[in-house]
Parts: sequence; C-alpha cells; structure tokens
Amino acid sequence: MRMKTVLQTLALVAISGAALSARRAVFQDNSVTVTGCIERDAASSTAIYKVIVSQPDGTSLIYQLNAPGNASVPAAAGKTAQVTGSLTTEKRAGRDVRVIAVKAIEVVAEGCRKG
Repeated sequence: MRMKTVLQTLALVAISGAALSARRAVFQDNSVTVTGCIERDAASSTAIYKVIVSQPDGTSLIYQLNAPGNASVPAAAGKTAQVTGSLTTEKRAGRDVRVIAVKAIEVVAEGCRKG
C-alpha cells in the first residue's frame, strides 16, 4: 500500500513538472531579427504585409508582419528592411504561417534585390 502511494506521488510530481515546463515554453522569448523585402500581399483584400527573406540555397522564408497602426511598415513596401519582433507560428487555412509582431522596422536599402 505504501509503495502504491509513493508511486502515485512520483507520478503526480512528474506530471506537474511537465505541465510547468510546457507553460514556461509559452513565455520564452521568441525575438527575431530578419532582413528582407517588404511586400504587400496582393492576394489579400486588406492591407497585409510580409517580409520575404532570401536563403543561401535560393529558397525564401516568408513572414507575415503584424504591426497594427505602425505607419513604417506600409512605407517600407518595395524596399529592403530589417524587421525585429516576436516570432510565432499560426495555423491559417490548414497551413503554418510565420508571424512577426513588429517591434522595430528599419529600411536598409531602396528597392528589393531579386534572386
């Protein structure tokens, strides 16, 4: 009987520890800084902006920008900018979408380099 109580206590401690770890992961700092081409999403009827970051292998990573009320984002469209913010991944239409909650944006070059 005593062994059963000990095992139950250990199981409870393990589950509590796992729950605390999972909760901590949600609050981890997900700061990111990327540099790429700022574009307005042409397929959207609302103003949605994204940064397209070229990779060394020729592919690109696309991040949607979440910056309500930040006039710097539309002003950077068509330019190369450095974007800093918090990165999250959201599920939209069955796809994972990388979203940066913009804290800062700085234009580093006029125009966007293709390729």
